[in-house]
This record gives sequence, C-alpha cells and structure tokens, in this order.
Amino acid sequence: MRIALVDPSLFTVPYDEALTHALQALGHAVVVHGRRPRRDDNAVNGIPLETSFYRLTAWPPLCALPKPLRLGA
Repeated sequence: MRIALVDPSLFTVPYDEALTHALQALGHAVVVHGRRPRRDDNAVNGIPLETSFYRLTAWPPLCALPKPLRLGA
C-alpha cells in the first residue's frame, strides 16, 4: 500500500521516522510530506521526504525580509 505521512512543519521528525520505518518493514511504500529541513532541525535519516509545504516562505530572499513582512507573505 502507498502511504502519505503529512507533517507540514516537521515538528515530529523522530515519530515520523519511527512510523515510516515500521510501515516500510510491513511492506508499505511511505512518503513523508513536509517542508525542507533546516540546519537546526532534527536529522531526517533515511526517510523519503517530499518538500510539499512552505516553499515560498523558505525561499532565501524572502527569509531575509523583516519578520512582519515574512508573516504577511
């Protein structure tokens, strides 16, 4: 079975990783959908990650804007 695990902000990466590996061990194809990991995030080790969320707000020129403008975007 194909399974899409959705964690837009990647708040629960250790849980996502454990669940993904357990489902893969049962023979399922799992893809985690979230944002692009940043340097200060937990490592996304060995799980298939599709960066489907927050593409615009992770764009480097937009990240350089002051916080009120970023929040408006």
